[in-house]
Amino acid sequence: MNLLCSDGLVDDNAFNVEDSICQIDDLAAKVAGFTDCSTHLLTQFADVLQGSEVLWRLYCLARGLIVVGEFEYCQEEQDLELDADWSKADRHLIHGLLGQTRHGTCASMPVLYVAVGRLLGYPLHLVHSLGHVFARWDGMDHPWPAWRELRNAEFTSGFDSMTDEEYHEFPLKLPKEIHEMERLRQPNPLYLRNLNASEELASCLVQRAHAFEARNSFDIAMDAYKSACNLAPQNDT
Repeated sequence: MNLLCSDGLVDDNAFNVEDSICQIDDLAAKVAGFTDCSTHLLTQFADVLQGSEVLWRLYCLARGLIVVGEFEYCQEEQDLELDADWSKADRHLIHGLLGQTRHGTCASMPVLYVAVGRLLGYPLHLVHSLGHVFARWDGMDHPWPAWRELRNAEFTSGFDSMTDEEYHEFPLKLPKEIHEMERLRQPNPLYLRNLNASEELASCLVQRAHAFEARNSFDIAMDAYKSACNLAPQNDT
């Protein structure tokens, strides 16, 4: 769905959605092979991985994609004090990661990593914090006991697993007024909650809208914003 949201935004005539999906399938197969060859890490880094199969698999997912895909965070978007440059859509939608630039941001990297992880059967979700998107492994109901964990996954700078409380400060500090608004929204807050499928698509559509708005294509941007609002009406942002 994220690839479809790139329609009309890709300058590379060679871009093809079906080819990109095949590329994602290939990435998943290579990450699976990398994971199978990395069981030694569970003992080698037992203190860091806390003896957790989940953390090991998430680490292998992150490391495998960095090695195989050569993905990296877009250098020009690292200063969060500056507004994102949405005129360059390849930084914010996953076609940029799958194209020649191989770079992205928190708007695209977690999306691709979650897509690959789901092909491996991992119970991964996208989650929003203030000004940020990250991934979460939520296997609390999984039939396999070793996967019954709840772990956040930060894929934008290698790999890290942070607590929800740490996302109150990272990458932006959550102001007191937003804390209060989140309290009033319970049990369905905007932030630090697994997105459902409609909300994931809405998030991609907002990225599409931002990109077209930056190009002064306001009619297309408005259509995307409207669709996002219809898909996630409870999100008042």
